[in-house]
Amino acid sequence: MPTDYAPKLAAAKAKLEAKGMPMTFVRRTEDTTQMPTPGVGYPVVETRTEFYGVRTSPQLAEVQMGIFAGEDIVILMPGDVCEGRPDNTDYLIFLGKRWNITTIKPVAPAELDIIYKVAVKESGAA
Repeated sequence: MPTDYAPKLAAAKAKLEAKGMPMTFVRRTEDTTQMPTPGVGYPVVETRTEFYGVRTSPQLAEVQMGIFAGEDIVILMPGDVCEGRPDNTDYLIFLGKRWNITTIKPVAPAELDIIYKVAVKESGAA
C-alpha cells in the first residue's frame, strides 16, 4: 500500500509559513496561443505565486558533493509552489529584489515533492 505524503507536505508548508518570510515565485512560460515574433519567439507569460520561504546557506555536505556552491543563497520553499517542478527560467522575488534560480534540489521521499531547496543569485531590483 503506497504511503500518503500529503500530510508531510502540509506540515512542511506550515513550518515554512511559521519561520519564513514572504516571497513570490514567478513561473515563466511561452504563450503558444499567440503568434510568435520573428527572431524573438512566443511572448512570455509570468504567473506569480505568493509563498513563505526560508533563506539559508547550503550545508557543508551539499557543497562538498557539488550540489550547491559555497556562496549560494539557498531558499527552502514548499513543494506545491508551482505546477510541476521549478526550473531555471523561473525566478523569485523577495527583499525587493529579483533572484534567479540557478540550482534546484527537490526533497521527495516518494512521488510527492515535499520541499524544494533552490540556489539563487541576485539579479537586480524587482
